[in-house]
Amino acid sequence: MATAFNPIFADRNVNMTRATRKVGKVFALPKKAPELETDTDKLRKIMVNAYRCGDTAYAERAKRRVWELHKVGDTELEQRFGETIAAYESFLTERNDRTTRATRTWQKVRNKGVKQAIIEWVTSKQERQGFIDLVEAGYGEFTIEALVVAMAEEFEDQVSVVRTFGTSGGVN
Repeated sequence: MATAFNPIFADRNVNMTRATRKVGKVFALPKKAPELETDTDKLRKIMVNAYRCGDTAYAERAKRRVWELHKVGDTELEQRFGETIAAYESFLTERNDRTTRATRTWQKVRNKGVKQAIIEWVTSKQERQGFIDLVEAGYGEFTIEALVVAMAEEFEDQVSVVRTFGTSGGVN
């Protein structure tokens, strides 16, 4: 039985046994765009398979869609906060090579609420390592500081603090 040429695997040494073809162990990218998918488990599988195939751009699209679907509450602030924390936890997981949750972040949110926790993070004098890590990884738009600037009407007093910190931290 002849196999069709698959350009995704052209540069890889893939063992195409009859059993592998039957079971469907060969990974190909789905026809549906990640932006249209709503199941986070499917998106995570798509992401893993895209990385395995070498298509990092497609994997990044799936990863960002997972972040978008990670919602904490009903308000826009809570939804955007959920995206931000999902991005941070994803970064931690990749850096540590194991699932890593932002437990202290969730503990603070549980105790203080989303808005008050954000205000305390932004006005804190401590160095925010999460901000630095996300900016260096290229995810600057998923920082708490970017969230505060994007939702300036919610955080009128904190926007000037964030803009000062952002410029000193090397972010526009």
